[in-house]
Amino acid sequence: MTADTRTIAGIPVLHFTPEGTETKLPTVLLYHGWGGTVEHYRFFGTMLSQFGFQVIVPEIPLHGERGALANYYSPEGFARFWEVICKGVHEGKELIGELTASGMVDPKRLGIVGHSLGGGIASGLFAHSEAAALVTINGASAYEFAEVMWRKVDGRSAATDAELQPLRELDPVRFAEQIAPRPVLFLHGDADTQVPLPVGETLHAALKPYYAEQPELLHFETSARLDHFITLGMLEETVNWLKKHIANPR
Repeated sequence: MTADTRTIAGIPVLHFTPEGTETKLPTVLLYHGWGGTVEHYRFFGTMLSQFGFQVIVPEIPLHGERGALANYYSPEGFARFWEVICKGVHEGKELIGELTASGMVDPKRLGIVGHSLGGGIASGLFAHSEAAALVTINGASAYEFAEVMWRKVDGRSAATDAELQPLRELDPVRFAEQIAPRPVLFLHGDADTQVPLPVGETLHAALKPYYAEQPELLHFETSARLDHFITLGMLEETVNWLKKHIANPR
């Protein structure tokens, strides 16, 4: 396995390639979480690469070489959350376009994986691309629902239509029919205090009617008593889902 840093479509990425494998590998775009960096996902990327996947970890906007926030966990920092998700989705479409055009990636063997904020980007990008499979871990996957919920919890005023419009334009919930029937796996802790379980359940519920004839392609796995963390079990579930749906596609 080799790992290097490079820039693709103007985005710094951490790139992992298994050794001694075919030219067009099954590929995973792996999105890190809020306040993290691509380096924080070096272990995750290395692990996936050991199973035969080419792995690309894109730098999320305002999380690295192209800028950073003074305090991600302040009110001022969180105010940029949806801006980062929406820009990440748009950048992701450009990234997939360049990867496909260059021959590095076959969209039919492309999986998108993300945790937390990265799960939100992964879900939105999946809805607006031709990628083959999605895994979202504790993901902010239902944009409008999450924003309305967080404002209530924080005691803030309700969002205006103008504030919600950029979210609605990309919200995976609004594009459920466009996502189906591609394979989607949700992994979520039922005690998540940062991205509560109902956020993931909302997208799952929107998708479910479209998978009536192929229910095995949509799965929601809940981890009991788990807060906003990635477990070894979640890593195993991710690998198994990707092996089934992009390493050995139908």
